[in-house]
Amino acid sequence: MAILKTSVALSLCLFQGVAGELNPTVTQFSDDITFHVDFDAGNGVPTLSGGTARPAKAVGNLSFCKGLFGQALQSGNLSYDAAGALDLSSPGTVIAWIAPCKGWDAKLDKSGFLFFLGKTDQWQLLIGRQAGIATIYTYFQRVSKAICLRGCRADSQTWPVGQWHMVAVSWSPDALSLSVDGQRFAHLNLAMSIGRRTTGFVVGNLYGDFPLLVDELVILNRRITDAEAEKAYRDTLKAAGAPRSGK
Repeated sequence: MAILKTSVALSLCLFQGVAGELNPTVTQFSDDITFHVDFDAGNGVPTLSGGTARPAKAVGNLSFCKGLFGQALQSGNLSYDAAGALDLSSPGTVIAWIAPCKGWDAKLDKSGFLFFLGKTDQWQLLIGRQAGIATIYTYFQRVSKAICLRGCRADSQTWPVGQWHMVAVSWSPDALSLSVDGQRFAHLNLAMSIGRRTTGFVVGNLYGDFPLLVDELVILNRRITDAEAEKAYRDTLKAAGAPRSGK
C-alpha cells in the first residue's frame, strides 16, 4: 500500500481491498486517518481502522448499490466499536459522501435522516437533517436529558437525485463545525465536557428507509481547515468524474 505513510502503516490495519486507491481523501489525510469504510465489498468491513476489523452489529436489511467509487450503502446501518477509530473527547473530523436516491423529493418535507451517530458516556454526535427542514445539520445531544445543541446548517432543498455531496464535521472540546461541498466551515461554540469515553458509532440510514446513499466515510484524529475541506471535495469529485454541486 504505497499510499500509506510509515506512521499510519504502523498504527492502522488494512482489512480488505485497496483502501483509498480511488479516493484522494485517503491520500490527502494519510497521516490522520483512524477509520475508513468504502462499502465496496458489500459488508461494511472497514478498509482502514485503528480498531476492530468488523462491524459490531448490523441493523435492518443491508443493501448496497453503485456509489461514488465502487458501492455505497443504500439501506440498513452498521455499528462499530470506537476504540482506536473515534475519540469524541479529542479534536477530530468525520468526512462522508451522501446522495439522494429515488423517492427523495416525496420525503423531503416529511422526514429527516441521520447517517452518523457517535456516542460517548455523556453525549451523542449526530449528523443528518431534521424532519421538515431541508438543511444538513450536526449537533451534540445529551443522552440522559435529551438536550440538543443545534449545529450549523446547509441547504439540501435543491439536491437532485444521484448528485453526490460531501459533509465534513470537525469538533474539539470548545467548537463544533460543519462544511458541505467544500464550503467554508460554519462554527458553533461549545462550553461543555463532551465526555471522557467514546463508546461506539453508527453509520448508515438510522431513520429506516429514507432514500439516501452513504459512501466513503473517513474519520480523522484532528480538525481540518477550510482549504483542506475544499481540496478534499474538489479532488474527490474530479477522481470520480462527478459534477460539482450546482454545475
